[in-house]
Amino acid sequence: MSSLLTEGDLTHEAHVVWLEDPVHHQNLAALAQLSRTLEVPIAGGEHLYQLSAFRDLLQARGVDIAIMDLARVGGITPWRKIAALAQAHNIPVCGHVVPEVHVHLLAAVPNGHMVEYMPRSRAILQAMPELKDGHLIAPDAPGLGLTLDEAAVQRYRVA
Repeated sequence: MSSLLTEGDLTHEAHVVWLEDPVHHQNLAALAQLSRTLEVPIAGGEHLYQLSAFRDLLQARGVDIAIMDLARVGGITPWRKIAALAQAHNIPVCGHVVPEVHVHLLAAVPNGHMVEYMPRSRAILQAMPELKDGHLIAPDAPGLGLTLDEAAVQRYRVA
């Protein structure tokens, strides 16, 4: 059983975990300057889609924490490639939304840091991963450990 920190498990005295996207995500010079200057970590990346965009961001040292959106980067395999690239730059990674999948991905990489807990899929799943004491617990079931609630899925079906 694996667990990851969530935004509810804050350790900084002021409860500031990071400053997210303080400038436009394509302004790498400004991000790098803020990252060098501020004590608060700079986080970003959820608006990036390509491995090459993350490469440029990490090479510029534009973030202290990389946030990846599973859907935007193209799924699990590209997500893992970006996480490996971030690891090579000593940058922790976080998952943007979809906590029921990100809990697994973040637990599977050495630089997994935090999952953004927004349980939007709760309405169509029989159960979400358990949130306990600020930690999201990865299910032990096969695959992602998720089971669709078929009746709920039918209610949301668009014909």
